[in-house]
Amino acid sequence: DFQFPGGTFEIFIDQLPGKRILDLGCGFGRDVAKLRKLWYEAYGLDISEKLIDISEHDIRKYLTVWNMSDFMQIYENSKFDGIILAASLVHMDKDVWKSILKKAYTSLQKSWVLFISIKISETLSWAIIKESISIPWKKKKYVYYAENELDIFLEQVWFNIITTNINTNPNDSWKVFICKRPNSCHLS
Repeated sequence: DFQFPGGTFEIFIDQLPGKRILDLGCGFGRDVAKLRKLWYEAYGLDISEKLIDISEHDIRKYLTVWNMSDFMQIYENSKFDGIILAASLVHMDKDVWKSILKKAYTSLQKSWVLFISIKISETLSWAIIKESISIPWKKKKYVYYAENELDIFLEQVWFNIITTNINTNPNDSWKVFICKRPNSCHLS
């Protein structure tokens, strides 16, 4: 029953132009399940077969085991109104997620909404390997960002940042973005 801080998930839902959503890096499908209970047409993709195997049985049929950097191979002809990248970009190198965002940008509806959450650090951006909170049996890479680093990239590719929220807990600081792709724009 996880709640994103600052009502950011609700802001994301309010900004959607339709009901079709793709959760890239969905894990065990927590957000897909939440959205389906609210009558959204939500789908998820995650590289971890173990996580999808432990998902709720009735949600599993909406989840696919796949590498999110190649999501276009599965969803090539699909159009989505929103994409969720909740705590998924933190596990990949920055050049990889930039490529994913550019692919998503060109594959979705003319106007769509993006939900992103990343780890931030007061020092320079860096990466560490540590035991996963969601997958205790596995060590994972965690990539940290400077507080305004993603803001700059999103603006370079013409996303309108609707809102951001920073949440600090004893272990980490997280920044959540809700962004909208304008109707007419091109990648730089």
